[in-house]
Formats: sequence, structure tokens, C-alpha cells
Amino acid sequence: MIIHLSRALSEKEVTDIAQEMHAIHFADSVKHVLITSSSVKELPKHIEQKCSDFFVLDNDMQLSNKKYRAEKRTIDLGNIQFGGTTKNTVMMAGPCSVESEEQIYKSATLLKEKNIKILRAG
Repeated sequence: MIIHLSRALSEKEVTDIAQEMHAIHFADSVKHVLITSSSVKELPKHIEQKCSDFFVLDNDMQLSNKKYRAEKRTIDLGNIQFGGTTKNTVMMAGPCSVESEEQIYKSATLLKEKNIKILRAG
């Protein structure tokens, strides 16, 4: 379940609700977001009164679930955007593990030559 709480709630109220629901908490500029296990299917009445919205989802891939957010999202990494309507596909490459500084520099040089913009390491 994903729960949206108003930013007007105090940090203590949000922390208490997150602990009660065994939820992970983060906030954006508009709301607090709590993420529980997808096995949670009901919101207690005393919490429902404090939430602006909640979403009961079938599996733990909740933040990417179209039932939660149907619109396509754009990821902005500064010099590159992908997803959404950008029509950019990202090739992410790199070694499975980093064994030395030299290895990562060689990998970065090769990827840059191939116009690959994102380096994943380990």
C-alpha cells in the first residue's frame, strides 16, 4: 500500500504512522509518502482521516505500478533525460565489480567513445 499524508502533519505524527504501518517514508514538496508491504490491504480508520490518498496494490513493485502513477515519467540526470516522451533509450554499462581505479577509468573511456552516457559500476 502507498499512503499520501499532508505536509501539514508534524514530523512526529508522520513518524508514528510510519512506525505503526511498518512503512518506508519519504516526502516531496507536496506530501509525505509511506510505502508498506503490498500485503497490507486495509488502512486503519484513525490513519485514513489523516491521509489525502492511498493505493492498495497487488505486488511490491508499487512505485512503478501504473495503478499508482499512470503517466509516463521523465528522469532528468542533468545532461541527459530519458523516459516519458523523450524517445531516449539509455544504455547503461560498466563492469560487474570494480577491482581497481585503472579498470574504472578504462571502462569510462571506452563507454565515452561509444557515446554511452551512464556508467554503472559494481
